[in-house]
Amino acid sequence: MKSALGRGFDVGLSSNRYVIAATWVAGAAGFFTSLGDGFGNAIGDGFVSGGATFLAWAIARELDPDSTLTAAIAAPIGLGIWFIGAPGLWVVGTALLAMRLIANTTGRSPWPADLVVAIGFAAVAGLRPGGVIAASALGVALILDCLLSPKARTVQYAAGLFAVIAGAIAAVVWADLLAFETVSAIGGLIAVLSLLAVAATPLRNPLSVGDLTGKPLSRKRIRLARGAAVVIGAGYLVFGGETGLITIGPMLAAMIALPLGLVQNRAAAEASVNPSSGPSSG
Repeated sequence: MKSALGRGFDVGLSSNRYVIAATWVAGAAGFFTSLGDGFGNAIGDGFVSGGATFLAWAIARELDPDSTLTAAIAAPIGLGIWFIGAPGLWVVGTALLAMRLIANTTGRSPWPADLVVAIGFAAVAGLRPGGVIAASALGVALILDCLLSPKARTVQYAAGLFAVIAGAIAAVVWADLLAFETVSAIGGLIAVLSLLAVAATPLRNPLSVGDLTGKPLSRKRIRLARGAAVVIGAGYLVFGGETGLITIGPMLAAMIALPLGLVQNRAAAEASVNPSSGPSSG
């Protein structure tokens, strides 16, 4: 079934084969690093380290869809940040959906089934410490997608509101508070680098196209998605300090990698005079 939240995964693309390998390598690194703490803990850490690596790659594909190099660089940075502290995978996944809706990399607004899934994601995110921030971002993304789409739908506006409410109720009733921890030197460096990377990376008109439409992506939407990443990151920094930064570590990794993909973006822009040499959306 087609979805505006999920994206196809074609193993025929080298970038997708790369992230599969990177995820397994990162998972193995997490497993063997933690093996001294017991087999169960090692399995859990392997899952989280692999997940952090994959999510860093996936978010980079939303923030810089023209450059597979940006995503390729973001993946190991995500693993590196995992060594500082384990992120909240569900929270980061919820933030990923928010950025995907805003960037509109699938090319379509959510179907009714997508709206139900989005509300569910927001509710579950609210159960995590600090997850209400990501849940609210997802709800706002649903509303923003309506504002940016030619045909706004009342049901989607309502779904965005319900997503925020569901995340907030879950957070108030069941979630633990996001423990604030003073930002360390390395945490501060990561925060500054991610902010500067977004601010310093120029954004040209995208060459990539929507997965479901084949139409060029919107420069305005991608810029807004990058802005959303900054706002989400700021929220976790303000309310969680070092803990907040660790929670959304893979997103910060994707932001830091943005300037490093400029080489590929420039090459793609120069090659755009020949449509056959343009990049694919995968």
